[in-house]
Amino acid sequence: MKPERKISTGNLARVMYILAVGMVIILTGFLLCTDNVIRYQARQSDGYQILTDLEDSQYEDESAPIGIVQDHSFIYEGDGDTLAFYTVHQYVEVWMEDTLIYSLKPGDGTCIETIGSNWNVLSLTDQDHGKRITIRIMPVYRSFISRQVDFLLGDGMEIYADRLMMDMPQIVLSIAAIIIGVLFIATGIYMNMRQDQEQNVLYLGMFSLMLGIWRICDTRFTPFVSQDRTVLMFYFSVLMLMVGTYPIIQIGRKNSSEPLKIIMDVYCIISSLTAIIQIGLQLARIVDIRESLMITHVLIAMTAVIMVINYIQRWKNNRKGSFVPSLLIVGIVGDVILFYVRHTSSGLICTLSALIIFLITEGIFSTIRHFEKEKKIAMQERELMEGRISTMMSQIRPHFVYNTLGSIEQLCEIDSKKAQQLVHDFSCYLRGYFSELDQTALIPLSKEISHTEYYASIEKVRFPDIDIVFAVQSDDFLLPALTIQPLVENAIRHGLMKRKQGGTVIVTTWQDEQAWYVRVKDDGVGFDVDQLLDEHEHIGIRNIRERLSLLCHAMVNIESEIGKGTEVTVIIPFDGGRNESNRS
Repeated sequence: MKPERKISTGNLARVMYILAVGMVIILTGFLLCTDNVIRYQARQSDGYQILTDLEDSQYEDESAPIGIVQDHSFIYEGDGDTLAFYTVHQYVEVWMEDTLIYSLKPGDGTCIETIGSNWNVLSLTDQDHGKRITIRIMPVYRSFISRQVDFLLGDGMEIYADRLMMDMPQIVLSIAAIIIGVLFIATGIYMNMRQDQEQNVLYLGMFSLMLGIWRICDTRFTPFVSQDRTVLMFYFSVLMLMVGTYPIIQIGRKNSSEPLKIIMDVYCIISSLTAIIQIGLQLARIVDIRESLMITHVLIAMTAVIMVINYIQRWKNNRKGSFVPSLLIVGIVGDVILFYVRHTSSGLICTLSALIIFLITEGIFSTIRHFEKEKKIAMQERELMEGRISTMMSQIRPHFVYNTLGSIEQLCEIDSKKAQQLVHDFSCYLRGYFSELDQTALIPLSKEISHTEYYASIEKVRFPDIDIVFAVQSDDFLLPALTIQPLVENAIRHGLMKRKQGGTVIVTTWQDEQAWYVRVKDDGVGFDVDQLLDEHEHIGIRNIRERLSLLCHAMVNIESEIGKGTEVTVIIPFDGGRNESNRS
């Protein structure tokens, strides 16, 4: 029967984040499958010049999104020209005298109010000479009423190339962040496939990829590339902000203090739940994500605060690379402030530059720490191997071999069948020992119990007044080789053999909601537990304790009372490394 496990804040944070990402996918799919913009254009562009001199007016109109309409008109006096202007969260109509020649508005069936950022481009010919052109702009949000729109007449390729050159630093840095993100994600997946449990590199990749997508979708040049999917690009950039806080919080979480880990988990739960609610309200056409964007910015600010606290702790612990995130934090906070001042997030050169520095530096330190950890683990495993061999060879003591062979010799004369059985058990016992010389992986409990039973049968021949009882209630887990048998041997040698008459050793296994348990209990003479750690003859117990701690995060509790016996309990948690996959 599979034991129930309590849901930790970390697991709940992961579940909420997965749900938030799922909502992002749903909204993205909806925007992909619907017509976000209906663009009507009666003229095709074949050349551009420069436009100046506009007559501006503003008036109320209930049919407009917020009841405000802004008209910009001029008498066209040129020939072979093209009109181009950039709008953000604004509907557009262009009238030639009383004829509508261009409009931009949301598509039918969409769940959005805004149409994002757009370049509006239309051709003007010789036939339009002397006619009044009125550009009607209708802001979707009140914060964009005062937004200035520049109207251009010029060569189309010049406008295209000029915009490309202005946004080139952002585009290059964004592409660099995306490439770094993909490489880090691939590296993180590879590390986890090797069961290295290295999460930082994976989270760095996710963060880099999301930030790169956010920026490249938010440049003024981007609407030139896909004019029919500008709404998708706008929302995709915002969605990357909404779900990008989780991976940046998870970076370095492993090295944080326990109270801060709980704060991080709770924050991730709140941010993911907020994203789910925001996207849900958007899909239900109740509240537009753009209208609740301040909530996302507040969460970003909270992310910056948590990052500062986290890296201050790392700095206090003398961890490398702690100074780097300060550049990123300053850049992000500064650009958020500029967003509300200028009503645009274009630019962010400082943030993107700091991001590249942060990612590269943190990635290098994470990789260095990972290889240092691998080297340390390899050294520990080698030491454990040497300790295991030393312990095994020291436990196969000459007197044990001699006594066993002597027992076999005696039984050959008085009971050949028992002698044959003892030879079989002794050979299986030795085979089990020597087969574990090169064994570094955990083994099933059943194999360890079988090996212990061979040892018990040998000792029973030599000491008939000793009973060894196995009460196995749970056996579907792994543990290091040579864990139970040495404990049983200690119970016999140091507990029962010092009594005038024999006694009993009971080996019990069971599990509860959090761990598996192995208990070796005897009714021998007992001892003073405080002296155990100071005696060199108990190096076997220390070796068992160290191997259990390293290989499966297990604990060993020893209780003893002089004259009443000893009880040794091994506690192997469900999340003890490789044991997790074997829990039923």
